[in-house]
Amino acid sequence: MGLCTTNYLRRQGTSLTESFLRGSGSVQSDLLSLENPKSPHDLTLDSTHRLKSGPILGEAITEIDAQTGLDAPDYYLVNCSHPLEYEPALDDGAWTRRLRGVRPNASKMEKIALCKLDHLEDGNPVELATQLSDLHARYPHMDIFGGCCGTGDEHLREIAKALRPSLY
Repeated sequence: MGLCTTNYLRRQGTSLTESFLRGSGSVQSDLLSLENPKSPHDLTLDSTHRLKSGPILGEAITEIDAQTGLDAPDYYLVNCSHPLEYEPALDDGAWTRRLRGVRPNASKMEKIALCKLDHLEDGNPVELATQLSDLHARYPHMDIFGGCCGTGDEHLREIAKALRPSLY
């Protein structure tokens, strides 16, 4: 596994995701069942709950959509940010309907600290799965879940187990 892994789970009936939910298949650094995403746009938040360029998540999505008009991304994902970094940025604004999912880092550590390590921090897979399940309960329109740095098969198994009751 590389220093940054990208893994997805997506609800879509009988699929590779469902086979993974049943315990068959490896998803390490794989793209699972993303049906033809035309142009998702990933946004990464830091420990101040903002993008590195400064805006909060809602401002960024609203501004990108305004500036791109008909060429706006089909949807947005939060990527490479732990729930502690993105959860405080979420609210009940209309912009949240444009957010379809998250690919969090496994560890709660700040990105700068993670980059200085000579190994991947895998955090707590069960805790991360619970956080994503809670996120889906709050925003049921989100249907793409996975992981970035430090996540692997164990994380995705736990995420699938936690999300299964609400997705199927």
